[in-house]
Amino acid sequence: MIFDRILEEDNILERVDAYSIYSFYIGKELELGKAYNSPLRDDDIVPSFVMYLYKGKIFFKDHALGMSGTVFKFVRELFRYTNNTDTLSRINMDFELELLGGTPNITKLGNKPKLINGYKVKAPLKEIKVHSKTGICKNFTDFWFKYGITADILKMYFVTEIDIIQYVYADNTVVIYPDELTIAYRIYKKYKIYTPFGDKAKKFLNNYPINYIEGYLQLKYERDFLIITKAMKEVLFFRQHFDWDSIAGKSENTMIRRHMMIKLLQRYKRIYILLDNDVAGIRAQKEYLKEYPFLISLFLEAKEKDVTDLFEASTDKEKVLQTIKNLIDGNTN
Repeated sequence: MIFDRILEEDNILERVDAYSIYSFYIGKELELGKAYNSPLRDDDIVPSFVMYLYKGKIFFKDHALGMSGTVFKFVRELFRYTNNTDTLSRINMDFELELLGGTPNITKLGNKPKLINGYKVKAPLKEIKVHSKTGICKNFTDFWFKYGITADILKMYFVTEIDIIQYVYADNTVVIYPDELTIAYRIYKKYKIYTPFGDKAKKFLNNYPINYIEGYLQLKYERDFLIITKAMKEVLFFRQHFDWDSIAGKSENTMIRRHMMIKLLQRYKRIYILLDNDVAGIRAQKEYLKEYPFLISLFLEAKEKDVTDLFEASTDKEKVLQTIKNLIDGNTN
């Protein structure tokens, strides 16, 4: 059973992809094949650290150190661990993978370098506390109006506008009073914070466990198909305009886990996959199809990267909705 998997590299990669691990510990997403100042050293002023794809795996190379390897070697070197068990235990703990064995309560940070090159390994985010606004503000309703999404659908999916956020880390608590539109998506007592007009690097922050699925709690199981899409915004859009069941993983690069996919296969005749039609989305969609070849791939033939952007940009909303409906109707076999 997948719940009984032990702490091994292959089992970790079954639950979280290597790119997400690199990004979490580096503190930002790096472009593959591009040189950066090394997060492994505090004296790197000439970019010499590269992440690259080789035989389907993401490796790193630090040219100055003459060191390269997998994501597990990267984490081990980053925290200066002396054994692989501590490395795997660290990833298991930080990503809440629930794998058995290792050192589940590991707390030592290792002898990390004091970085001066702009990278910072983040302390684990333990909790997000949200105080939502009591009234419905115009900028909040105007934002969702662009996509034709109404208050009743937002309420159904526990979407609110934030008044105050507390980010509770292992070593401190950060309190923020947002001065721009900030939205909370809630699943049980966990949150994804969405700042639609913020910097790309700060647009999303969440403390969802790796197995959380946006839209899963609101599935109706009334139709024989399901759509896997990239984000909550599209989940809301499909529910609002078509009353279709749709879901999204924790992020576009976080694949829905196998045991959950098996459950979904038992409830739906067809499962579609429709992610962004940009480079990242196409890559993620290919990875989904490689892992789950039974998925039916959909592709939006438009300059806009997703259905909500297409809807917002168009002056003929009904034509857009019909185009999306035709996309599903044309892939019913």
